[in-house]
Amino acid sequence: PIPGNATLRFEVELLAVSAQPTVTNIDNETLKSLQQQGVKIVDIRLPSEWASTGIIEGSKTLTAFDTTGQFVRTFPAAFQALVKPDEKVILVCRSGNRSSSLSKVLTEQAGYTKIHNLTKGIKTWISEGNPTVKPQ
Repeated sequence: PIPGNATLRFEVELLAVSAQPTVTNIDNETLKSLQQQGVKIVDIRLPSEWASTGIIEGSKTLTAFDTTGQFVRTFPAAFQALVKPDEKVILVCRSGNRSSSLSKVLTEQAGYTKIHNLTKGIKTWISEGNPTVKPQ
């Protein structure tokens, strides 16, 4: 037995370090730069929102949450068909809340490593005078 009040020393060997994937929050100027590099943009809003405001040119439209805020069950398979886990992608929603939540899930649970979240969403994109186009 170890006597009471004994000083114990442990030798620990670090075997590996692995970085937890992180989400990159971006602003409108960074989105424009990434867009010029050919990075995919996925607008995760509802069809009624796309119709109301338009979308950023070149965006793929793929609804992630329904009108009650529930996750759309077909989203994961459709997203995987569109974006590879190691491919850069930008997620866009109205104000950045839905895309932020989804970005975390995609990196922490689905293995995506290059997710960019448009921090203030399409609302700020439009308020800063950037153009939108009608969804196809």
